[in-house]
Order: sequence, then structure tokens, then C-alpha cells
Amino acid sequence: MSGPAVLDAVLRGSHTALIEARAVTGHPTGANPPGTALDIIDGDVELDATAAVHGTLRLTVSGTAGGGGARTHWPGAGTDSLLSPWGGEVFVRRGLRTPSGTWWSPLGYYRIDTVEQTRRRGQIALTGSDRMATVRDSTLIAPRQYGPQVTLAEVFADLIGELIPDALIRFDSGTGAAPLGRAIVCEDDRYATLAQLAAAHGQIPWWDGEGVLRVRDIPDAPEPVWTVDAGPGGVLVETRRRLTRAGAAGAVVARGETAGTSEPVQAVAYDTDPASPARWGGPMGMVPFVFESAAILTVDQAARAAAAMLRRGRGRPSAIDFGSIVHPGLRPWDRVRVTGANGGFEVHQLERLTVPLTIDAAMSASTRDQTALTTAPEVLA
Repeated sequence: MSGPAVLDAVLRGSHTALIEARAVTGHPTGANPPGTALDIIDGDVELDATAAVHGTLRLTVSGTAGGGGARTHWPGAGTDSLLSPWGGEVFVRRGLRTPSGTWWSPLGYYRIDTVEQTRRRGQIALTGSDRMATVRDSTLIAPRQYGPQVTLAEVFADLIGELIPDALIRFDSGTGAAPLGRAIVCEDDRYATLAQLAAAHGQIPWWDGEGVLRVRDIPDAPEPVWTVDAGPGGVLVETRRRLTRAGAAGAVVARGETAGTSEPVQAVAYDTDPASPARWGGPMGMVPFVFESAAILTVDQAARAAAAMLRRGRGRPSAIDFGSIVHPGLRPWDRVRVTGANGGFEVHQLERLTVPLTIDAAMSASTRDQTALTTAPEVLA
């Protein structure tokens, strides 16, 4: 199975949903890691582009495994116990099967945060968070400094590698090879330091479904990846619209400092779309969002960061919550075309997705309107 058009046709036709969860150890990566299969009873994966920890897991599984339920899944005292909240992870994937083939979409690796059981050998309910939660929680006990010639990749490798030694880290646009250009100090917050460095290059750090730390450009694909439509043959189950000023901005100011001088650099990206209520000087006034980072050293860097942040969740103050059949390949930042029964449509960017881990539940999503934006970076004195 290949291509979005083929997948869309399959989702609208007859297919069998496939859902798997496995207990894994040792921080593996990949779309099909070895592990112990879990008997899923209920649960879901929530992917949230607005949160530092993008992925969270809620899962209920059978409390026993093996022939006749002889072996319990309840964790023991050892650090290598399955489903333990002191190092255990669960890998989740969802896919579909048709007469022409099988397709899987990995939904990620989740460290186990809590484990609950109401009776011995009964069902086990657990919650989990993607690997960024470990980065966020593992604060430094002493500041760490990186010199001007240290590359972005070396900083990530140092701060991530001591937590997950075999972590795979991939950078979009070759930014990993870029030197810092000035001394950077991580006082204690690993995540904040890494997020700031990525944002200075117009990027975001997140763990993808295969357990790879991606430092990626803010997606700006011109065409929607899927159409969520109502009516016969459609995939829309329900929809609700919202209008809100929260998070809307008519401009993004990115501000840093130049190497060897205290004079700051700054660039501004404006929403100049005449159809956007959030446009600079439009009905909502002149509302800026200001981003400051010592990692921004040049005007070009500031311009890229400002333009990326304008794309990242900025746009018209319109949002849609919808439920649909499950498309396990969708991710936050993807654009979708949402149509109504009257044939009208809006193009929105996905902010949150909840992918069920049961066959009969619908997928839910929250979006923000992402009409075309014209950015105009400029230097301000």
C-alpha cells in the first residue's frame, strides 16, 4: 500500500483495523520493535502540538499473559520488570488490513508514569508520556556551558545522550552542523535549552512514532494531506466550531543578540493576509507575539524564527473540533480540509489528535484555521 490517495480510498472503504501495544525495554527505535504483546482493552494516544511533551498514552490491558493467564503483568521490584514506572516503556502502533495488503503507522514509545490495578490479576490501567517527559524532568544539578564552536547536534547529543545513550537524533535543513556562534549556558532545564536552540532556527524538537528525536522545520505544506468530509462516503462523524482570540497574533517578533556586542538583533514577521482578522492593523488591532533567545545571532536567523512561529499556530482566530474515522497516519501540524454538508470547506492545521486504541471509537481532533499568510521580516532599530 502506498500513496495518500490509495490510503484515503482504503479508509473510506472496507478494511480491518489493526492495533498493537508492546512492553519494551532498553529504549529501542523503529516501527516494529521486539517486545511483549499486551492485550488491549481500552485506551488512546493524544498528540498535542502545543505541549512540550507531544504524546501521552492512556491504556488498559489484561493483567495476565501466557497460557491460562499463568504470568501476571503486574511489575515486580526489579528495574527490568514489564510495565514498571521506573524505566518501562510501551510501544503503540495502529494500522489497517485490506485484501491488497497491510499498513502500519507507529504512534510512539511511552514511558510508563502510573500503573493501577483494582484486584490481583485484574485489568491494569496505565498512563504514559513520550520520551520528552524524561528530558523535561531530568534537570541539571549544575550549569553546563557550550562554547561558540560547539554545534547544535553536539549540544543535543550531550543533553539527550546521557539520558538515552543510543538515541537517534535527526535535524531538518542541516541545522545540526551549525555552530552556536556564542557561548550558551544550560542552567538546569534541558528541555528549555534545547527548545530555545531549535526555535532560533525556526524548528521544533519532538519524538516521532519510531522513537527518533526530530528537530524539524515547522511544516508549511501548501496542500491539505486529508479531506474530512460529511455526507455519503464521508469520514466526518461530528464537528464543532469555535472562535477565539487566544493565541492569535498579527506579528511575531524574534529577538536575540549579535556575537561580540550587546546590540540586539530583531526581525518581525507580519500577518498581511487581507482576509485574516488577526492581520497587523486589522480588526483585532496590532497584537504581537515576542520570542527572545540568546541563540539568535543574526537578522537572517531572527527572520526565519519569526516566520516559522507565525506559521506555528498563528492565523485566523477560528478553530474546529471534529470526530472522524481513524486515520492513524495524521500528526499535529498536518493540514486538513474540513468540509460541511453544504459543500463549503476550510483548511485548518491540526493542533491536537486523540487516536483511539479500540476499533469502535472515533478519532477526535482540534484545529486552528491556517489560511495563507504573507510574512514580511524586517529589521527594527
